[in-house]
Amino acid sequence: MIIYGSSDPGALLFIKENIISKSKHKFRKINNALLLKKNINNTKVLAVLTGSALGNSIDKKLCEWALKNNILSISTIEHWINFDKRFLSSNKKIYPDYIFVNDKYSKNLAIKQGLPRSKIVIFGNNYLYNLFKKNIKFIHHKHLNKMRKKILFISEPITEDAIKIGNKMINSEFKCLDLIIKHAPIDWETCVKLHPREKQSKYKNYRNISRFIKEKNIIRLVNNYEIVIGINSMLLVEIGLIRNNVFSLRINSKKNFRPSELKIVDQINNIYKLKKIFFKKNKIKNNSVAKINGFKQKIKFDNLIH
Repeated sequence: MIIYGSSDPGALLFIKENIISKSKHKFRKINNALLLKKNINNTKVLAVLTGSALGNSIDKKLCEWALKNNILSISTIEHWINFDKRFLSSNKKIYPDYIFVNDKYSKNLAIKQGLPRSKIVIFGNNYLYNLFKKNIKFIHHKHLNKMRKKILFISEPITEDAIKIGNKMINSEFKCLDLIIKHAPIDWETCVKLHPREKQSKYKNYRNISRFIKEKNIIRLVNNYEIVIGINSMLLVEIGLIRNNVFSLRINSKKNFRPSELKIVDQINNIYKLKKIFFKKNKIKNNSVAKINGFKQKIKFDNLIH
């Protein structure tokens, strides 16, 4: 049996779509570290699989348990940010046996930020690769201009995560949403897609938001909005793989968001560019420019399990 768990919903999706769905092994999800002592000790565990969530996460508890019990441990990083913060526990770095990353770019960036080269494996991300290949068609886009125009803001718990790791925030979710509301035309609606770890109450002071969305219905998110804006969210990447008019808002940031280099999303670095997107006549269409061949799975997970 292989046990897995993560405090990051994105990592759980990665594990489910890229590993569990393609493996012959039995998997068991662990949400609470206490279950390790109570129910696992009498069962042979072949490996422990985690994400790389920041802070005091179930990911770190599972990884520490695996290392203590001499069990193969693998952590996944399905993103391109905060490599150096992901394995920090009580001011110490704790690394699993292997670290799966998306692509060669991710591996180079991880090494540059101090992760051990010998542990990093380019695994690919077949979930993103297959999402692009599905070529999902638009359903409602022909009717968008007949309705009041809508903006979808993809929120993230950036403020919460910054507190966990002591990061200095350049672009918080609140700052970005404030800029969108300030510069969007007055007759446009702004909707917010909440991250699975977010509560709507964090935006209690935003009375001009027309709707808060909790569920992830990719077809509706793709089809019902003129413009989609986020910061670093993987959901932003998923939508950008399917359609255009998807933007990463990173005001005054000196770093590029990797998906913008791959033509998956467009990056906004200043207020002028932000204002321009609301008035630019750009027909919504399928994103056929994205370069994602590097996400195709490189190795088979089962080959690592002996």
